[in-house]
Amino acid sequence: MLEPKRRQDGDRVILPLNPQSKCPCGSGKAAIGCCVTERGFRKPPEVTSPPPPVTGIGQPGCYAASTLNCGGGLSREHYLSKALLEYLNMNGDLKVGGMPWLDAGALRPVAPNALAARVLCRRHNEALSRLDSIAVKFFRALGHIEHTRPQKRTCFLRCGHDLERWLLKLLCGVTASMDMIGDASVDSSLPGSWPSILFGTSDFDSMQGLYMCIEKGYSSTKPGGVCIQPITGRGRITGMGCWFDGFEVVLSMYGLRDRRLDGRGFAYRPLEIYELGEDYERSVFFSWDGPADLGTISLTPKRAS
Repeated sequence: MLEPKRRQDGDRVILPLNPQSKCPCGSGKAAIGCCVTERGFRKPPEVTSPPPPVTGIGQPGCYAASTLNCGGGLSREHYLSKALLEYLNMNGDLKVGGMPWLDAGALRPVAPNALAARVLCRRHNEALSRLDSIAVKFFRALGHIEHTRPQKRTCFLRCGHDLERWLLKLLCGVTASMDMIGDASVDSSLPGSWPSILFGTSDFDSMQGLYMCIEKGYSSTKPGGVCIQPITGRGRITGMGCWFDGFEVVLSMYGLRDRRLDGRGFAYRPLEIYELGEDYERSVFFSWDGPADLGTISLTPKRAS
């Protein structure tokens, strides 16, 4: 077993990071001049609002029309992120599950261009382009154990708010395109506050946002590919569960009562995902401003029996 260099002291995580080494955010800059501060890591969130001035236009068919800042007409938007779909399809075997047009538990091979719809104007679509690349970086950070070289220690830093807003982009896109809900009894209208949060004119309320399972040795039983599952309550969509090659993240727009979902415990905005295998050590850190549970989520290595 590889001897871990990362240490944990109570709620603190201590890394043997040279301040002059490259920042784990991937910028290529020295850590001390980038995201390392006296109080730990901090990576500022990306700007998702369209550039000024505000247009005053609400484009029919754009799910962000309520922000009155549309422009350029409707564009075909990959709500799951074209860059991420192409990354997951690198071997030509992308599969999707959890959609209402699929049988329960079924996975179907799809082309990346299949998961797109004309639900955003060009101006709002372009404002979210940075989030798509961030989503790819996040899932590359998680990676696959079979892609990890022996004796390799890796540390990644991601802004948690960027991941939250990318997940909200996905939720808004599949809801607006009617690709998520097959139950006519569920109100699939898009709350006006969601586009405001997505495009930076308001923030997530307390307890809205990202959750991850904290069950000891968590290891998903979901199949490979991309799985999306709506979370509903009181007759409307309240959030979404996503599995990417088995790794689960949950976006809740109403909060998880008692941090529970489907009988499992969850953490709100965790600090770190940590994985220690026979020949590798991996930490994925999240930078948060505002309310967060923090703490570490330890994963079961995918090669473990």
